Amino acid sequence: MICIDEYRYLVGTIGATLVVSGVIVTDHALDHNTTNPAGSLLFILGWMLVALSITNFTVDWKKLGATIFVVIAAITAQYGLTNNNINFIILGGILFVISWYLLAFVISYDETNKKIDWQKGKFAFIGATLILISMMILMNDRKHSIYYILRGVKGTRGLYSFGLPLFTLGWILIMLATSIQD
Repeated sequence: MICIDEYRYLVGTIGATLVVSGVIVTDHALDHNTTNPAGSLLFILGWMLVALSITNFTVDWKKLGATIFVVIAAITAQYGLTNNNINFIILGGILFVISWYLLAFVISYDETNKKIDWQKGKFAFIGATLILISMMILMNDRKHSIYYILRGVKGTRGLYSFGLPLFTLGWILIMLATSIQD
């Protein structure tokens, strides 16, 4: 039987919802060739709540460091995409993959027994994989939208694809892994 810390799950899910909302707001603004600082604000506030949930409201530098690494990787990848900088796109993509699997590892690692707790690990690693697959779909769609924007045609794909439900499901699984009690 799996026991869930409901408070951690609630805080983490609210944070994840803010992160997903920040991505949607930012991508919607990019689809219309504008910027919207609300997207960045939602993204950062969401990650702060996610970090509180992941660290179980304590100062756990390994978990906090892994969380910050995901944020830096995401910002690096987004910078490369919005500025059409291939070096940042490649660097951001590599960092993004590494950071999500590192986060899944840190969430599921049992410090007491010095091994991965697969009760948490199955949710964390599947969630990270779904988020990475969703980003591949969304970034491919983003590339097409940017192509249309640069040519003065309104983007028709953007975030309105199957990538967003996968992204959301990945977050749900990550937050579930985070809130499973030892």
